[in-house]
Amino acid sequence: MTGARGRLSGVLLGLALLVPVAASVGVWQWQATELRSAEESRDEDREALNAATRQTLAWASVDYREADEYVATVEDGATGDFLKQFQESEDALRELLESNRSVQVPTIPEGGAGLLERNGDEARVLIAMDATVTNKSTKTPQPRQYRLQVTLVQSDGEWLTSGLEFIDAQT
Repeated sequence: MTGARGRLSGVLLGLALLVPVAASVGVWQWQATELRSAEESRDEDREALNAATRQTLAWASVDYREADEYVATVEDGATGDFLKQFQESEDALRELLESNRSVQVPTIPEGGAGLLERNGDEARVLIAMDATVTNKSTKTPQPRQYRLQVTLVQSDGEWLTSGLEFIDAQT
């Protein structure tokens, strides 16, 4: 009887040790999965924010002497309503840039762009941008400040601007 009792005690002791080890492995795997998911989400957030920053700078970097390049760059990063509106206004925009001899040099200060939200393949970013503007009616570069909300959608793994709205900083 002692031998059977000893074996039973050994089996129970083994189970008592195995259950916490198995539970620990399960918790570790769950945490690793959660960490990977959080890192992937953070990477997607960063990609959307970087795309909004890059595309907003492209949209705001105006030089009447390089209108073709400007239009192509903006259209490459655009989609949906934003692309449609930009294309519909392209001829008038080119004429305005040329007749005013407009040049705008934008900058986004450190911390000047922030992700408002990202839900799957859509994101909204708030951007505070400074710019200097010269044209034929200014004797010196004129400072400008813009606050923009940029809406992006992910298409074929690339974040594209689908909307751009000016935000009134006074409200």
